[in-house]
Amino acid sequence: MLYGNLPECWADSEEIPKLWVMKFSSNKLSWIIQSSIGHLSGLGWLHLNNNSLYRELPLGLRNCTTLVVLDLGENGLSRNIPGWIGELECLRILRLHKNMFNGKIPIQLCQLSLQIIDLANNNLERTIPSCFGNLTSMILNESPILDFEQWPYENMIQIMKGNELEYCTTLSYLVNMDLARNNLTGTIPAEISLLSGRIPTGNQLQTLDDPSIYVGNSELCGVFVPKKCSGDRHSQPPPTSTSREETYEGDESENVWFYLVIMSGYATGLWGVIGVLLFKKN
Repeated sequence: MLYGNLPECWADSEEIPKLWVMKFSSNKLSWIIQSSIGHLSGLGWLHLNNNSLYRELPLGLRNCTTLVVLDLGENGLSRNIPGWIGELECLRILRLHKNMFNGKIPIQLCQLSLQIIDLANNNLERTIPSCFGNLTSMILNESPILDFEQWPYENMIQIMKGNELEYCTTLSYLVNMDLARNNLTGTIPAEISLLSGRIPTGNQLQTLDDPSIYVGNSELCGVFVPKKCSGDRHSQPPPTSTSREETYEGDESENVWFYLVIMSGYATGLWGVIGVLLFKKN
């Protein structure tokens, strides 16, 4: 329930630069983000989301070169997203969800190794930069991008299909690009859709078995495309429409027999009771 503005005290102590995490999420803070936060030279995580902060991002944040996570979502911040964010080389998560930013998406963001970029619910205009195809850190490797041995207790809110989800221990494996609910125009850059390598499988991903999803990406390999990955010995082809229809018909016939058996058993039991009552008068 904190309210008012952030204090101007970040340069008054020798211990302040050693601060790693600043988290004032979900309060009632208002006014602006002080530029003096730039004195926090060792800051790794900055959470000021879900407050009432407004105006532009302070230039002082440019000095927080060790920032890994910048979460300023759900505020009233406005004007352009500054290009100097692209100078924060350690930044892996940029969350500016639900603010009032306008103008175009700066191409400087493409210089970063972003794992999550959430710019949804703003007033951003023009086209999606084609250089977003260079955000190769969103292609998950065997080892996670974020080193959470240093941050075992941190979390992040992400909006997935309208649902607000909190990620903690699995955050290091999450990738997300959310540009929804803006005023963007033009086409989706082809560079974004150039997938390559093995198509992941398992759990709910197994439902993405329509081969048309992967058309135009000849470098993909796996179960649902003609090209098989090296080391795949028993890859099964995707189910055809015929096999699906046969499976469906088989399920239908099984259901019919199931209900017939149930009804016959019910009728036999019912008439057995009635017969006893008819013939055994006492």
